[in-house]
Amino acid sequence: MSENNQYNPSAPTIWAKDNEGNPIEIDTQVANRVIGISYRWMTIALMISALVSYVFAELNLIEAFFSIPFINWVLIGAQIGLVIWISRAIHSADINVLRGLMALYAATVGITLSFYTLIFTSESMVNVFFSTALLFGGCTAYGYFTKKNIQGWIGWLMPALIGIIIASVVNYFLQSDMITYIMSWIGVVVFAGLAAYDTQKILIMSSMAQTEDDEQRIGLMGALELYLDFINLFIMLLRLFGSRRD
Repeated sequence: MSENNQYNPSAPTIWAKDNEGNPIEIDTQVANRVIGISYRWMTIALMISALVSYVFAELNLIEAFFSIPFINWVLIGAQIGLVIWISRAIHSADINVLRGLMALYAATVGITLSFYTLIFTSESMVNVFFSTALLFGGCTAYGYFTKKNIQGWIGWLMPALIGIIIASVVNYFLQSDMITYIMSWIGVVVFAGLAAYDTQKILIMSSMAQTEDDEQRIGLMGALELYLDFINLFIMLLRLFGSRRD
């Protein structure tokens, strides 16, 4: 960016600073296109997850599927592997391959979510979903419109996220309702914060886009991050406010 550039509130740009305090000029048209791609693919992924979960529930496949030995760990491993695959291939793989991997990942998450239909009533799951959408929307709006650089949040978000993961693994064996309750509240704060953080991160990353293909790739990676934020926020809120079946 030229040293002669001065802040002009009427110019079609967003001005931000990176973690080192260096100014970043972001073209709002590019940023809005990238955000649009992120939201579009996040929505598609959520629809895929909802559809797969619904099919598993309607066809009574859940209990049979989850009775397969170690299937939970297989699903978790597959989901982690797909996230790593997409993240590493985001700049090199064919964009349609990346979209396919995103859809496949959303489908595996849908299978996982179908298990929750055995625990919580359908009505409460729908209510929590819309509550999640409202909270998530507010957080992403803050990340988009705030003039503050909130990228420093990762300094506490990441340790908290690692703590949640470790506590969840430990609680898998302990089965403590108290640990689940505490971790769920912490999870709400963490994933709400990540929704805002990732939204601003997408804006900043959009400044690196030089071509339409760059916009698609950055947008798709942003979609994956926002999708993860939404799903995990939904699960945390469901554990706190979902009505359990008798």
